[in-house]
Amino acid sequence: MKREAFTTIIPAQPEWAVLYPELYQDGDRDFKFTDLDPIIAWGIETYPLDGEDGYCSFTYPVTIGNLRHDKWMLVEPDGSISHAGSLGIGFLSIREAIDFIRKAYSERG
Repeated sequence: MKREAFTTIIPAQPEWAVLYPELYQDGDRDFKFTDLDPIIAWGIETYPLDGEDGYCSFTYPVTIGNLRHDKWMLVEPDGSISHAGSLGIGFLSIREAIDFIRKAYSERG
């Protein structure tokens, strides 16, 4: 029997959001609450492993703004950032994350 991939959507708890680093790359923009893209649900994509009985899953936020790309930061209800997309690091606050982003973009030139 062929196993199929499937997607599960579950509701998100309030106050989880996504923040996009690209908003701050020029160094001039200040954080605004409206920069946060609210998470309304979590998507879980599940795929069968080739040649094995198991599955592998990938979880991602479903947002009002329709998650634009892989460069995003997961903002928890307390304002900390537990997952910075492809950066794989976290921050204690949004301000700390924005300072890191500005520094990283300025060093790139």
